Amino acid sequence: MANSSVDSRPRVLAARVTSVASVLSIPRVRRLWFAQILSGVGDWVAKLALGVLIFQRSGSALAAASVYAVAFLPYAVAPLVIAAVRRLPVRAVLVVCDIARALVFLLMATGLPTSLLLVLMFLGAFPSPVFEAVRTRVLPELLPASRTADGLVLQQLTTQLVATVGLLAGGVLVVLVHPTGALLINAGTFIASALLVIALPRTTAVGIAGRGVSGIKTHLALTFRALRKTPALRTAVLISITVTPGTMACEAVVVAYAHATHHSAAVGLLAAAPALAIAMGGLLLSREGSDAAVLTRAAQISVVGAVAGVVLLGLPLGMGGAVAGYLAVGVPCAATPMLLAVAVRNTSREYLASVVATVQAILMVASIVGALLGGVLAATMGVRTGCAVAMATVLGYPLVVLLRPIFGRSRLPMPAPAVRPTP
Repeated sequence: MANSSVDSRPRVLAARVTSVASVLSIPRVRRLWFAQILSGVGDWVAKLALGVLIFQRSGSALAAASVYAVAFLPYAVAPLVIAAVRRLPVRAVLVVCDIARALVFLLMATGLPTSLLLVLMFLGAFPSPVFEAVRTRVLPELLPASRTADGLVLQQLTTQLVATVGLLAGGVLVVLVHPTGALLINAGTFIASALLVIALPRTTAVGIAGRGVSGIKTHLALTFRALRKTPALRTAVLISITVTPGTMACEAVVVAYAHATHHSAAVGLLAAAPALAIAMGGLLLSREGSDAAVLTRAAQISVVGAVAGVVLLGLPLGMGGAVAGYLAVGVPCAATPMLLAVAVRNTSREYLASVVATVQAILMVASIVGALLGGVLAATMGVRTGCAVAMATVLGYPLVVLLRPIFGRSRLPMPAPAVRPTP
């Protein structure tokens, strides 16, 4: 019996991986997936290359961290973007996004002043939420209801795998061909993505009824009503919001951390470690069970990652310790697929993309705050101490979730009926 129990774990993992990956059997989903990979790699190569370039020029951790803050700023308006493009042809929107980004990153490689580079980073990042919003909006339309969660989890895991590949590639390129060369090569990934997307059949992303300001208000009101009325969904979102600023603070100063610990040549490896931890955790960690069980598991994982990050990043433990510390940074965020599963179970399918996109916009605001926080902490306390303090902030709400039973609440919120708009 013991052997049967041990052997069941690989079978469960294999089944989970197969379930998520099988959505790629749908041709249009597969083509969108390849486009996501190409565009995503380009985004992350650009972030790292520009961060290294600005740090080389200024020597300022805050200046390098501001690259992340500027790159995430367009995502804060993602709900407005979705409302604006929801009726436009998917293929045309995706191609325009890729071509615009290619042109901006080509311009970045021409030796412009630092202030203009940050402006171009904002302009180059602006098409990214459009691209992702359209892809998220159309994905549920391409999948049967029973496969929606798998499709969204595949999209989220691909985002982290793409970040891993993009940051590793960016780290190699900045060493071999200088940051400006990396930016030139990066532009080619967007051109390749555009060529891939052109072959998509014509389709229109379906959205909430209503146009203009009224449509945007409906979009936002539905999401916040769902959060207010659905305790399990609200808890999942609060865990995500709590862990985001601290983890992003460490990610945003990775160039300065690599320099301070004399591992500048390994900046790509350190930068990629959190994304790798998120992707592997998303595959290995179970999304099964009641909402209460999944939320408890997510909180436990967040606490473990935060404690490990405080110790490993705060102490001078050499190259191995630095890599392990940045892997720990990604552990709290590895619970994202579990939290996404809770969101899927507690949201009406036809409005799922709206809720997910609005929550992602909130998380991007938290990411911007975290990136700037990381720069400030590194500048005032030193990079190691600043990262340790940032990871300590991750403990907040996950500890509250775990300690609830001690303070009189024996159970976490159970599922509530999915929220639908008032007619």
